[in-house]
Amino acid sequence: MNYLKVSNLILVLIFPVILFAQNTGKPYEIDLYGSMNQYKEFYLSEVAEDVEYVKLENHPDGMIAYANIIRAGEFFVVSDWRKPIMIFVTTGEFIRTIGSFGQGPQEYTRAYRCQVDQINQWIYILHREKRMILKFSINGDFLGDIKLEHRSSNFCLLPDQRLLVSTNSNYQDDIFYPLCILGPEGQMEHQIQGHNQLLGAKSSTSFTPGFNPIINGDVILANFVGDIVYKVDLDGHMIPFAEFELGKYKLPHKYLEGGKGFRFSELSKDYIISVGCSEIGNFLKISYSLNHESHSGFFDKESN
Repeated sequence: MNYLKVSNLILVLIFPVILFAQNTGKPYEIDLYGSMNQYKEFYLSEVAEDVEYVKLENHPDGMIAYANIIRAGEFFVVSDWRKPIMIFVTTGEFIRTIGSFGQGPQEYTRAYRCQVDQINQWIYILHREKRMILKFSINGDFLGDIKLEHRSSNFCLLPDQRLLVSTNSNYQDDIFYPLCILGPEGQMEHQIQGHNQLLGAKSSTSFTPGFNPIINGDVILANFVGDIVYKVDLDGHMIPFAEFELGKYKLPHKYLEGGKGFRFSELSKDYIISVGCSEIGNFLKISYSLNHESHSGFFDKESN
């Protein structure tokens, strides 16, 4: 079940969906440019097994402006980076916050990234300034922390409580730091070198990959300015997952060479950037930015 991210009310809307062309081989081949004017209206119920409307309680400690909402059994785990992690029950009532903001033990300065172990209902929170990941139970009990060798801006929870962590250099140099697969206690298992170059970034300071777990436990890495999205398998290999035809919106190579800071420049508005995938049932959700606006569409994986 996937929930729309809004302030204190989760709604179901009618929305346009882009239809993509696929071949039967791997990786997926998606004509993004050719599909931009081929829309069909879908109800959310057509891509979800069932739909629930949940109004979240207006509680002083549970007010939401921008949030990521993760369902964990009978709870919603809600992260709004300006506030501690919030817990609601699935009927909408606010229950508690997890931990608190601060620099002391068991505290974090911002809820930049949050992941949930669905089996144990443990909540992992990235404390990037202190280079650690804090772990709490859904009841708010502190369960320990995982130390990180480098500063990190993003991480993803893998099966068996392993972690895929994006590392960087505290924004002080252009060295390419690896993606790391860590064991449950933070021990290094694999280092994945060269992901920045494959995904189009030209320095460690210009790119933080997004992570989207898929059904088999692998993780799709969001793109930056290229036309291929990769996945990382459980052994730490990077494999092409989807190739995109971007037509006239493909970034010219001359701009790719100066990729640092390109995402925020006026030049970027004429090209598709930040292409990414997530898996929702039998569909791939394709997200990208064009003309400084975010766009999304669904691609039927079973379609030829």
